[in-house]
Amino acid sequence: QARGTADSHSDVDILVISAIKEKRRKLMVDMRRVLDELEYAFDVIILTREEFERDSKIPGTIGRYASREGRILYDNS
Repeated sequence: QARGTADSHSDVDILVISAIKEKRRKLMVDMRRVLDELEYAFDVIILTREEFERDSKIPGTIGRYASREGRILYDNS
């Protein structure tokens, strides 16, 4: 979606950068529950700031794609 090449079969990847490490799975499940009510397919990925910074340097990771092609939806920093 972010790079403008999406079609009717594309999903939306949402990367959340959060300090919450211990309850990551619950946060992902809660977000999926809310997003499932929308008409798009979503994938939710949650990384800590450190994980994102590490992954942004590794080709093929979601952190790398997000750092180069992603769009910021909300910034609470």
